[in-house]
Amino acid sequence: MFQKTKATVVAVEIARNSLILAKENIAKLPYKAPVIFITADSAYLPLRAESIDLVFSDRAVADMNSPPCRIVKVLAELKRVLSRGGKMVLSDECPFVKRNEGDEMASWRWKVAKAVSHLIGREHAHEVDPNDLGFIMKLIGFKEVESRTFSGEPLTPRRMQRFVQNSMDLILRIDDFELKKAFLHNIEKARENFKGRHGLLPPRYVLRARK
Repeated sequence: MFQKTKATVVAVEIARNSLILAKENIAKLPYKAPVIFITADSAYLPLRAESIDLVFSDRAVADMNSPPCRIVKVLAELKRVLSRGGKMVLSDECPFVKRNEGDEMASWRWKVAKAVSHLIGREHAHEVDPNDLGFIMKLIGFKEVESRTFSGEPLTPRRMQRFVQNSMDLILRIDDFELKKAFLHNIEKARENFKGRHGLLPPRYVLRARK
């Protein structure tokens, strides 16, 4: 993409470590990529109004919606920096959709992670249903808002193991012994089910709109 267009990419990330990693990955490319890196909150972008022609976000909507409803401010800010006629493409996981057994298991893992986070007082992302997201965007003033939902990618053994390990680390922080025991049992059950049936990541949606 960088070689076919004269466009400049503005990469925005609030976590400094993630931004450092992104810079390192870009530096490994066999050509010079025109990327400007900015450490900023998406709800308060240090960019001029109507200075961006295309906004693209992947796997970040739920994180930007923390605390709940904050996505409204973020979308309004993205609209501010978009040029007239500019386009926006958002994509994230959608664990609400349950069309098959794989989706059911993905939704179950998501609910477990949410429950554990609540019990230990840990901050977590807040997913947004794509239909609700589209409705908010129309209220803000976006046009030609449309979305599609796709089946989740296959869940690899490595990602499943990471889910199990991360979940167990968090569950061990629960004070109530019986709750801790119940969650550990369910995580072990999820691991055994994965061995026999494998699984899927949560379904994903792609939503696009124009200013």
